[in-house]
Amino acid sequence: MYGNSAKNDTRFRERIFPYMLEKQAEVFSFIDCAFSVQKSKEGTGRVVGWKELGIMNSFTLEASFCGADFGKYANLHFNTTLLQEIGHHFCEALLEYMQVDPKKVKTIVAEIEDIMNNQ
Repeated sequence: MYGNSAKNDTRFRERIFPYMLEKQAEVFSFIDCAFSVQKSKEGTGRVVGWKELGIMNSFTLEASFCGADFGKYANLHFNTTLLQEIGHHFCEALLEYMQVDPKKVKTIVAEIEDIMNNQ
């Protein structure tokens, strides 16, 4: 997943949804997400939505039939059933994200900050 990266306090908040998605879908890796804006991507919907419209949670999610190189799906080609499962987990994570307790957000942000600082 590709996301944007603000220079202020919201940069870790922008990463909450991908972090929650990893908790739902073991085939998704938060640590492999990229949070940056390359010059060549400035015209994409993700970046325009973020910069021009102020949409904090603007992401690009890419899928592949090639498969994963980690976890229980390592060296296994993805098929449509598995991609549908990922879509299901995406929706579960989105629902959880929309209902997250504001008190829990501080804990999640601290966990994300710890992960990013230890990379």
